[in-house]
Amino acid sequence: MAEEFTVEQLAQRTGMSVRNIREWQALGLLPPPARRGRVGMYGVDHIARVRRIQKLKTDGFRLDLIRRILDSDPDAQDADLERMAVTVLEPFTVEEPLALTEAELAARLGQRAGLPAELAEIGLVRRLPDGRVEVRSPRLLTALEQLAAQGLDLAGLLLPLADIAQHNQAIAHTLVEVYREQVWEPFLKSGMPAAGWSELSDSVVRLRPLMYDVVLTTLRLALDTVTDQALMDNAARLPPEMR
Repeated sequence: MAEEFTVEQLAQRTGMSVRNIREWQALGLLPPPARRGRVGMYGVDHIARVRRIQKLKTDGFRLDLIRRILDSDPDAQDADLERMAVTVLEPFTVEEPLALTEAELAARLGQRAGLPAELAEIGLVRRLPDGRVEVRSPRLLTALEQLAAQGLDLAGLLLPLADIAQHNQAIAHTLVEVYREQVWEPFLKSGMPAAGWSELSDSVVRLRPLMYDVVLTTLRLALDTVTDQALMDNAARLPPEMR
């Protein structure tokens, strides 16, 4: 006889709460349990389904999209979905991360108490299980290293960088939502034909550099405008004989 579980046992096996299990069932994400008298019993298929939903949710899929994906083909396309999660839903980045010890990181940026935590707050580094830190953007690290070498105080630089990181997150979410609405949602509505998965992934590869260009160009134009205005404002405050 196949192994069966109560809702409490299912929750324990999958690290979920009973409440969340019931919510997912109400949303149509999980099939109903088999009835054993007055008790609902769940099977190993439910465990597999919960874990797949957890993985898709961690990868960034919304619950309504997960339900539609699983309804369209509950058994196939796992590899394609994994590829989509990586290429579509993760923040746009093509750099290879760099693993350093905290001592190596401090040597590059100068010894500062709490430096890894401050860099983690702006999203530049994250701790690895082996005790090292992973630098997500070696290019940004190099820029910070050069700024520090020019005499800039990192303490005064990291605070505005935290604000910039928040703005960048908002920009990234906006761009991903545009992709969802104009590319991903039409693909879902078309029934997700098998022949379309390759084209969908290829479109992400083509769109990434265009998205970079849009963001970087608009940032450059904004910097030019603000810098020019700041120069004019500073010049206006100079004594007349120095203008």
